[in-house]
Amino acid sequence: MPATYEIRGQLVHLKLEGGYTTQDVKRAMEEALDDPEFPNGALLLMDVTRSTSLGERSTEDLRDMAGYLARLSPHFGARLGIAAGSRLHYGMMRMAEVYSETGGMTARAFLTFDEASNWLLGELE
Repeated sequence: MPATYEIRGQLVHLKLEGGYTTQDVKRAMEEALDDPEFPNGALLLMDVTRSTSLGERSTEDLRDMAGYLARLSPHFGARLGIAAGSRLHYGMMRMAEVYSETGGMTARAFLTFDEASNWLLGELE
């Protein structure tokens, strides 16, 4: 499946690979939230490093997804780390950071998975 999640301790890793729709992303998030293993104090990391769909998303798609995740953000500490992988994805996710702020969520994009997870875990400022 192109939109999946994996729970690793406190980290909920939302993996978006290949082609997928925004509905696929929402379905994966809902499945993660319903998972009995979903941790209290969860940290959400969205990984778009292998996405082929992101470059085709409209500004409205980004705004919609940022709003959706912001509404869910109390479940993961109102913070979202994003592993972008490419400059194009990084730029788009920086735009999504701005949209997420209006919903009360702090999102931060990074080029690598390690940078994003380190930020979530408090190892980067």
